[in-house]
Amino acid sequence: MQWFTSLDAWVQALIAALMMYLMTTLGAASVFFSKKINKTVITALTALAAGIMIAASFFSLLLPAIEYESKVPSYITVTVGFLLGGAFIILSDYGLSRSKLSFESIGDKKNALLFIAVTLHNIPEGMSVGVAFAVSAVATGNTVLSAFLLAVGIAVQNLPEGMCVAFPLRAKGMSPMRSFLFSQASGAIEIPAAVIGALAAVCLALFIAYVAVIATKRKKQRYVPVNDVLTDLIANVKEFDEISKVTYIEPLKEEPEEDDFPVMAAEEAQKEKSYDLSIYGDEEVDLSEKITFNEICSNFQSFAQSRGITVDVTSVRALFAAICASKIVIVTTKNTDVMPDFLSALNGYFTSREATFAESGWNSLSDLVWKPQGDKFVLSDFANTVYSAAKSPDRLYVAVVGGVNAETLLSWFAPFVTYANHPTEEYKLNLNEELSVILPDNICYVLAPAEGGADKFPRDVADAALQLDLILSKTEAVGDETE
Repeated sequence: MQWFTSLDAWVQALIAALMMYLMTTLGAASVFFSKKINKTVITALTALAAGIMIAASFFSLLLPAIEYESKVPSYITVTVGFLLGGAFIILSDYGLSRSKLSFESIGDKKNALLFIAVTLHNIPEGMSVGVAFAVSAVATGNTVLSAFLLAVGIAVQNLPEGMCVAFPLRAKGMSPMRSFLFSQASGAIEIPAAVIGALAAVCLALFIAYVAVIATKRKKQRYVPVNDVLTDLIANVKEFDEISKVTYIEPLKEEPEEDDFPVMAAEEAQKEKSYDLSIYGDEEVDLSEKITFNEICSNFQSFAQSRGITVDVTSVRALFAAICASKIVIVTTKNTDVMPDFLSALNGYFTSREATFAESGWNSLSDLVWKPQGDKFVLSDFANTVYSAAKSPDRLYVAVVGGVNAETLLSWFAPFVTYANHPTEEYKLNLNEELSVILPDNICYVLAPAEGGADKFPRDVADAALQLDLILSKTEAVGDETE
């Protein structure tokens, strides 16, 4: 039996179907030895076959189907399937009995209906065996044995079934050979039906597994302890060679515009300097080479120290690992007075733009991506960072937003949360009616709550984010130099 269980499901179904077909053939072969059969014998065999099939149908098909767990109650699916199967046989019989087709090759219409009815009901028999073996390939317990016993039950009832088809044909004057051929042909349909049933069930199971894997990958951060992930990441990788290229941008001095811009428009955004998507222009000063993970952590510590902020080494390592691994990082600290300066230092480390701090009245995306400047609106530093990341896919960008109200976050940050939860799907960010940008995948959004911890954020945000509690302190700045 061990060699049989090691076979593929469709091969097991094929072997079982051949056994079932062989029993039909044996029953049909009895027509060579007698023109008639004793009615008592055929009645006993038919009753035996009926008992076997009823038991096999309940214990190998209906009962396992009832026990399967699914979102839809099992009694509904089993009842619907049972009724559909019965309706198929009844409608097939009704259609054939009303058919005006010629049945001269098989004798009279009664014999033809008997042959076709037996052939039709052999199709679901074969498919049920195929499905049973396919289920045994993914289920636990003695499911292979149950599938095999189902095939044995069908095979036993196929013996009198072969007789029931062959002897009426023989009694109507058909030759023994033709009676045998018609009878065995009614059981031959079980072979392809069993194989098709097994393959169809396996393909369906693989499709469901594929969908489940994709869904799991998209939500792989859910329920995973962040500290464990970062600890394992740092311990095993040790160093990230060329993990990031840190580029400092020297801002250009903006000259005040004398003209008035009372209306915000995309065309003006392309023509006027105050509406230029890249406020700081294209001039960049690359002050670094590609460095290791340890070097970038040490470099940022020195940079933050120059801004008067001391960051614990474990906090730095966890922060940069999270930035590389996630689209959204939520940071908190017990020393809340230091957080604004830290956020400014972090944002300044990746770009010369200022960190963004949310206001209590924000309630739409425009509050985040546009900012007032006199009597007109220009793109915010946050929007410029996103746009720069889209134009420079070989660089890692960080966009920092502080003072976040967890309760109203989704009203102005929802597109970024959606993209973080489904990063394989392209998302277009509409800045206004005519201006848009495709959200890049080389940027991490660092959020800092205005008050409280990260537990107050909505579920969608928590699913998409890594959460860190940093150890920060205020120190005197050691200088303004940049390493």
